[in-house]
Amino acid sequence: VMVLSLFLPTDPSLVIIVMPLNKLISQQYEVLKKAGMSAVVVTDRATASQAITDPKVTHVLLTPEALEKYVSSTCSYEELSRVSHVFVDESHCVAQWLVPL
Repeated sequence: VMVLSLFLPTDPSLVIIVMPLNKLISQQYEVLKKAGMSAVVVTDRATASQAITDPKVTHVLLTPEALEKYVSSTCSYEELSRVSHVFVDESHCVAQWLVPL
């Protein structure tokens, strides 16, 4: 996941990286910072909203639970308009979000 996101453009777009373990998030955060990327680790809804709307931030790392809380409460189209890519590490997280139609 990190290798892909390092090669994405660092224009005003935003990359969201969803990872299930805080330890993995911390490790990947350090990799991004060393690569000169403006990354933020999200731990709650307020941080998510601030990070996603901050034009200086290029990468947001968060757990599936933090993403779900953000999307279900304060998420707006304007905030998400900066998002260019979403990477999900551990694809079993996606299966948990699927809802039958």
